[in-house]
Amino acid sequence: MRICFPNGEHADVAFNEGEVSIGAAAGNKVVLAGEGVHPRHAVLRIEPQRGILLNVISAGASTHVNGRPVSEVALLRLGDVLGFGHVQALLKPDDDRSIDDKVPSGTAAVEHDASARAAASRVVIRGTSGAFHGRSKTLQDTVLIGRSAEASVRIDDPDFPDRAASLEVQGDRIFLRHLGGADPVVVNGVAVKDAVLHPGDQIALDVHRFVIEAPGLPQRGSISEPAPAPGAHMGNTQTMRAVKVEPPTPHPPVEPQRAEEPEGSMRMWWWLLLSAVVIGGGLAAFIWFGSPAG
Repeated sequence: MRICFPNGEHADVAFNEGEVSIGAAAGNKVVLAGEGVHPRHAVLRIEPQRGILLNVISAGASTHVNGRPVSEVALLRLGDVLGFGHVQALLKPDDDRSIDDKVPSGTAAVEHDASARAAASRVVIRGTSGAFHGRSKTLQDTVLIGRSAEASVRIDDPDFPDRAASLEVQGDRIFLRHLGGADPVVVNGVAVKDAVLHPGDQIALDVHRFVIEAPGLPQRGSISEPAPAPGAHMGNTQTMRAVKVEPPTPHPPVEPQRAEEPEGSMRMWWWLLLSAVVIGGGLAAFIWFGSPAG
């Protein structure tokens, strides 16, 4: 992510972790000399569990997010326009090219598969500011944003185009098409004509802002498989982390144990040996003393 200053008050600032202090004093990471900027005006920080936070440090410092005043803390997202006094800043991706603008031409045929339509019904465009603020619309069918009566997201503004943009879901991808009007569509702070959208993306059409809510679809920056066939399951696939298996520890060969001879067997061997000695002695005496005289 980067903090951009469209009017050139400061160079772009890379911001992907930790915090960035903003103010007129020299000790800030972003030093702004614009009108209405306090010495220690605000701090932007990234918290793993909560996301991007804006903390107003100086009491009474004029601070706005998308035109709305902030007195203490605000939760931010890519595409938000921040105001510090009379200085504007914009939260954008690290690279504008991260917004994929390769959208197939034309509109897909109406999908009649019940599973596909049910999956598409989980994708919602929600208004966060402007004429559609506080309302939402599912993308079960192609959604038209405009001033005309046929628009699904109708913007009652005389300066707004009759047909400004359309959104539709195909497989696990959401397509945004710019249909008319002098102003481009802005996705996460990047001006585009068409775009592939992801959950959490912010769309701005002039002062009218929307957020895409799409549980189960790939997050921006994740590697997605090709779009599934109509009716295919659109949930996330979890990958198990590889587990290192250690080789078995070699053990020294075990010497075979000799079986112990029973105690009775030992006694029997002694009796046999003693009997052999007695018999041998008797035979010798018989031969020596018992032979007849010649």
